[in-house]
Amino acid sequence: MSDLTARVVADRRALDAIASEWTAMLEDGATGGVFSTPEWQLTWLDTIPDVSSRYIVVSDEAGRLRALLPLALRDRRVGPFTLRALELAGESIACGDHLGLVARSADAEAAWRAVAPVVRQCAADADIVRFASMDTCEATEALAVAPAGTVWSPCHPKDDVAPCMPLPAPGGDVLAAIRSTRRTQFRYYERRFRAEFPSAAIAIN
Repeated sequence: MSDLTARVVADRRALDAIASEWTAMLEDGATGGVFSTPEWQLTWLDTIPDVSSRYIVVSDEAGRLRALLPLALRDRRVGPFTLRALELAGESIACGDHLGLVARSADAEAAWRAVAPVVRQCAADADIVRFASMDTCEATEALAVAPAGTVWSPCHPKDDVAPCMPLPAPGGDVLAAIRSTRRTQFRYYERRFRAEFPSAAIAIN
């Protein structure tokens, strides 16, 4: 296999220019479902406001497309803060739908080696880096080739969602463990939810 090199493509027209190669790669067995196709990804870019694309394109010595990691920068609310997040492109809509590196299995390891340092460069523009929709097997492969000194680590989904708080054993005592202003907020949103969706079930956790 020839050496692979990676670069960031942020220009929409440049992404259009590689769309046919991108499709051919998927048709030739590259990993990725419907949310990894150029049709869906480029439509997502055109539809979602305030998103800055950071698509990492991997090519061989002949300039042929060998892999693609769709990334994007967007504002993300984390508690009271608004942070700039580097995420898998489309994650805000297609969360849990196997986003990540688009590559043939034979190219995946070499592609991740080329991609990893470029991800770190892109991370310089972000407050947080969060790849929540990546499959476990792919995350393991990415971690295996991470450059020395990289602080990448796997994160269990439940720990990734929100800070944890110890809860009392009886379920009925859960709200009692939360300060009164927060309980009032929960009850307000519960009433609002029931009014708008009377046939739906609700769980506060």
